[in-house]
Amino acid sequence: MLKKWSQFVFESNDTIKLTYKETLDKLGFKEVGDMNDPNKYDQFGLSTDDIEDNFYRLTDSGFELSVVEYKYLSVEHGNVTPSIFIGDVMKPTLEITIESDGDGDNNIIKEIKRVLKKIVAMNKFKSGYDFNNIYIIDPDTEDFDEENIDPIKSKLDFDDPFSIISINNNGTFAYNYSDVERLSSYKIRIFLVSDTKFEVTDRLFMSFYEIPTDKETKVDKRGGFWQEFMFKDIAEYLFKDNYVERFFEPDDIEYDIYSLDHSYIIDNVIDSITTENKNKLLKYLFEKEGIEEINEHTDEQYEDLNDLIENIDDSDFKSLLRGSDNDIVNDITWRYDDMMSDKYYKEASEYIKNETTKYIDEYIECGYEEFYDDENHVDVILIKFDPKIFIPDYGTEYDWSENIEGYSIKSHIEEVFADEHASQISWNDYVGDQIYLDGNDINGYIVDIFGDHGIK
Repeated sequence: MLKKWSQFVFESNDTIKLTYKETLDKLGFKEVGDMNDPNKYDQFGLSTDDIEDNFYRLTDSGFELSVVEYKYLSVEHGNVTPSIFIGDVMKPTLEITIESDGDGDNNIIKEIKRVLKKIVAMNKFKSGYDFNNIYIIDPDTEDFDEENIDPIKSKLDFDDPFSIISINNNGTFAYNYSDVERLSSYKIRIFLVSDTKFEVTDRLFMSFYEIPTDKETKVDKRGGFWQEFMFKDIAEYLFKDNYVERFFEPDDIEYDIYSLDHSYIIDNVIDSITTENKNKLLKYLFEKEGIEEINEHTDEQYEDLNDLIENIDDSDFKSLLRGSDNDIVNDITWRYDDMMSDKYYKEASEYIKNETTKYIDEYIECGYEEFYDDENHVDVILIKFDPKIFIPDYGTEYDWSENIEGYSIKSHIEEVFADEHASQISWNDYVGDQIYLDGNDINGYIVDIFGDHGIK
């Protein structure tokens, strides 16, 4: 099974180099947009503020709207759930709870019926959802005050449930089941349920729980949410040793993580240098330093340039370069060190990437995509936000919704990486053992240095 879209999206002979933003666009990633709209339930027609405004006569008469909230009724279980899950099939539901807070008369019941009828009509006009199924919960049921309630099983079983409700002298609601059976309650709990069924999408889930997003949050063409991180930040959570940052941001490190001994470099250069480059280097040193200064660094004493070129052995050549402070010798050793460092940084960063993604595949099992952000010159990784992975107890019988409060997508993901999987990968001490410069590498950069110094 393919885990990465990039494995099949770019099956093309197109050699055009796309920028990071162009690549995201080609893969179908978009900015999330505003997920914090205060009227996020406008898809149902009326906002909760609109509904409360329509009940102004109740509040003026000493009644309080203690609950005005859009919820969802599970088609599978028949209950109005305190939690929703991505992929569940639900029905839009509106809960309205009215509590007595003083005086009132039976005209209030007529007013409630009038406003409910208006709400149903306006919701249908604005959203297309029909909330014609109106259930009043029987206060005599044991589920009357439960959150996880089945409004159909717990409803007042009358053709017109409002016909049995009146107002007591103390302002409470009287439920007149019969001439002899009567019950009083300080509240009336109403559910308006639509017949429309829909599947809970990622965006609806995010909106329902008000999970914050930011400018690094992306949404794919299937509606899934992804969070962008710098790759090094994710790797730093997983690695035990504090080596990650220095390989992704080497310019910020005050010392060179990979530095070779000067004598070691000289030995390798001399072992690999061609005769032509050796002779050019000896001629340049002869012209800049003279034969007397050269002889100060060698065991043999050479008479002139011809004697030097024809007779110097590797031992004297190494002594000469080790002792010389000429800029060209320094350039040769520094360039060797730089090239080896570059190779080491590359191998180390690839090792970090491979170990990080291997760990994610094996232990975290979330979706991810790797990119290079050419604008900011950093490696980035997009991580798929999967509630089953990043929300504790999601999908269980526990009330896991409390684990969401106050957390953004980014913080949910960071918590799993930084807490549950922190410091799990050990650094391999053998990284870099197989790095070397061959003769072509060495003679190639020596020719470049010759050009810098005017040697032809």
